[in-house]
Parts: sequence; structure tokens; C-alpha cells
Amino acid sequence: MKICSTSKLIMVMRKVVLDNKCICHFNQSSYNMCYQMQVAPFTTGYPFSCKFVSHLANLGLLDESNSVSPMTHTPVLVTAFSSTYYYRGLNMISAYRKIFPRDRIAVYDLGLEGWQLRRLRKICNVVVILFPFNLYPDYFNVLNHYRWKPVVITMALKSYGSIIYADTSVQFRNANYLRVPGIMNCNFTFKNRFQCSRSQYMLHSYAGHNIQQATMSSVLKYLPSDVSRLKDTDMYEAGLVSVIKTPETIELLKWLVLCALEEFCIAPRVNRPVHRCSFNDDVSLEPTCHRFDQSVINVLLANANNFSTSNYTSGLTDFYGIRRGDDSDPDEITLVPC
Repeated sequence: MKICSTSKLIMVMRKVVLDNKCICHFNQSSYNMCYQMQVAPFTTGYPFSCKFVSHLANLGLLDESNSVSPMTHTPVLVTAFSSTYYYRGLNMISAYRKIFPRDRIAVYDLGLEGWQLRRLRKICNVVVILFPFNLYPDYFNVLNHYRWKPVVITMALKSYGSIIYADTSVQFRNANYLRVPGIMNCNFTFKNRFQCSRSQYMLHSYAGHNIQQATMSSVLKYLPSDVSRLKDTDMYEAGLVSVIKTPETIELLKWLVLCALEEFCIAPRVNRPVHRCSFNDDVSLEPTCHRFDQSVINVLLANANNFSTSNYTSGLTDFYGIRRGDDSDPDEITLVPC
């Protein structure tokens, strides 16, 4: 049986034996729908539903052959917001435009009003893309569960090859983020080709706590990890990420998108608010808060990089700031047609 889209690192480290419950068939191929840790203890997660394979196909996550060369694409700025975050989105775009007056910006519409759409489309080199909520389960409409974000990042990568995704709270300060692709590529040369191990999915901003403290067990049922090592590994924010389309990032996004599609993976099955944190150092206790897509991508990146954050974080903090709740009027001078 041909099994597609399994982790290359797993295949190198050990022989993979898959239970039949992990195998889904689609278009005359078979696909693994059970995540497996890439380092000991080699645990296998719950199987994701076979009904989600068609979503992976539509997003290009079953085919690694159309990946791009990390050295040949300038990142496109990508963001997404609803009408509630409209002015915050404009302020983020305005700050970026002061540095890059004509660079392309892709805005994914999560529920904008007509007048807001018309205003955005008048800004130079801003393209607005409607998020296809109609193609996804109803629970995608709960925006503060952030299921839409992995799909937005995947859709944007499919279109542009190399992106920097930014939430509306991000304020760009200077052009130093252009150094990030060089870090992601390890400033690749023939001499350092064996030492170049940086991830092409890179985070930037430390969240102020470890991964375990803000990751509920719903994630780990599907995406198992070493909880004791998660406690020793810093969590980084998912509101500002740099991503290049490579086989490795496609593999990461496959599991990230599947977790978003599964009702109780990215979001816990609890009847209380989980956005605010009250940290407890006891690793044996269930965390009291959860960071949704941020929790999931941190687990995936930690597992894929043997819990070494230096492989998937840039160390650059001078090119941006975080400014939450900025509903002030933006600088209109920067938001003009070409």
C-alpha cells in the first residue's frame, strides 16, 4: 500500500507501522491521518477523520512537488480580520505602508462590511480575499477559536510561496524583517549545508511562558508530545510568523489544518473561558488556559525540532511592536491608491 504525506524524519529514524484506522483513501492514494512524534517516545495520536482529506487536497497539502525555492520569493504581507478589527487592521497596514509604500498586501475577509471592503480595495496593492466559510464546518464561524488562521496561511502560501503573516495587533517599525529569509535559509552556502537546520516556519515574539502552561490536553490527544519537555520549552506568539513553502512546512500545515478541522483538537471541550491564563507550575495539572492555533503550532514546531526553539525562532524583535486594541483613526496619507 502506498502511504503518502508521512514525515521524512520519522521514516529516517524508525520504521513506521500504521494502524488501519490511520489510513484514509482518496483519489486512488492512501494517506496517513495519525500524527506521530518525530522523537522518542514515538507516540501516535488519535486519527483525524477521513472526511477532512478533501480539504487537504483543495489546499494543496497532499502534494509537496510544487514547493518553492526559499531563495527566490519575496515575502507577501498577509493578514485577516473581521469588521470588529477593521480599524486595527488599517493601522497595521498604515504602519507597514510607511516602510514599504507599494508592496503587495493580502487581506483575508473574515466578515467585513461593504463600506470597509470598498475602502480597503482602494489602497495601493491591497488585495482582499473572501474567506470561504461555506466550505468549512459551522464551528469555523467562532472567530476567537482561530481555526481560520491555519487555512489563511495555507491559502496564502499556495498563492504566493513566501509570506509574513501578521495579526492586526502587529505594528511594523522598520525594514529589518527582510533579514528573516536569510535566517530561515541559514544564509545557505555549500560549506554550511549540513549545519543549516532552521525551520521555514518561523516565529518571532516570546509569549512569556512555556508551551505546557497554555496548551490543553485536547491538542495532545491528536498531536502527542513529551509534556515534561513542553514545560521546559518557551511558547512563541503565532500572531507574527514567517513561512516559506517547502515540503517541511507543507507537512507542518497538514497537521495544523487537520487540528483546526477537528472540532475538539484546536479548541478544548470545556464550558468556560480559556483565553485568560492563571499559570500553575505543576506539570501534572491540566492548564487553565489555551492559545488555540498558537498552542498547536508551538507543539508541532517543538516536536519537529527536538524542542530546540532556536531552530524555529528568529531572535529578531526590533522590526515590530505589539499594540492591541488600537481603534484610532489611521494615517490616511499612507492608505492611498497607486
